[in-house]
Amino acid sequence: MENKFLIQVRKMQKMETTYIPFGRGTKMPFVTCDERTFNDQVWVFSTEEKAKEITQKFKDENQDFMMIVRMENAQLLGFYSSLYFLGVNEVVFVEEEQNTKIPLDKIVVPLDYSKLPKEKQPVVNPQLQLTGLYFMQEIYRNKPNSEKPELHNLEEEMAVNLVRSRLLMALEVPGGEKVPRGSNFKIPCVKNKDGKMFQPFFTDHNELKKFNTENSFQVNMFDFVNIEKVLGADIDGIVINPQSMNIVISKEKIPGLLQRFSQTE
Repeated sequence: MENKFLIQVRKMQKMETTYIPFGRGTKMPFVTCDERTFNDQVWVFSTEEKAKEITQKFKDENQDFMMIVRMENAQLLGFYSSLYFLGVNEVVFVEEEQNTKIPLDKIVVPLDYSKLPKEKQPVVNPQLQLTGLYFMQEIYRNKPNSEKPELHNLEEEMAVNLVRSRLLMALEVPGGEKVPRGSNFKIPCVKNKDGKMFQPFFTDHNELKKFNTENSFQVNMFDFVNIEKVLGADIDGIVINPQSMNIVISKEKIPGLLQRFSQTE
């Protein structure tokens, strides 16, 4: 089996182009759960034709909506490495009529941050990302919520991981000070189509970069249980990873989340 993995990984590494299904709603790799092993998977394809065939099958069977993203060889190492941030542990490689399920650590070795001092360890939230993706993929399925029996459980799993998380927030600091003092900073917000304002928060630096494209914001870390201390006064709610999962939570729901899930073991 080890040799089989090695052969397939080498094929994957040599492909000039790879085709990967992304969720249309989440703009993230589409994640599936193996019904037998419960491994969390991302699918990659050697041909665009096969990718379209399989994603059409997902659409027909589950009303899932996906788009095919073409990646060049130079992008693949970064892509596979980023899957660790999403809680993914397996890649399904589809070549012609052959499917091979490959553990992610056989493709790329995860970075080990455990030896760094806690204050220097990067903020990552793989369980929050994973449960958030499953939840949002279910939200975007083309079915009424009444026909989605797993939606409530998925939402609860995501909420538990959110309350337990440490997140990043962006700050606009006059004069470029490294450490904001007092209230001498501005909080960036995003506006929805109804004109409501939401304060963005991020699960990791990759997600922050998607928002901070001009590198104009400072960053601060905080535990979600302390979120009420960092909320802007005039916002209508918060949004997690606005450039991808876009999980929106109204301001009035936050105290209930904290009360319900902060003590969950």
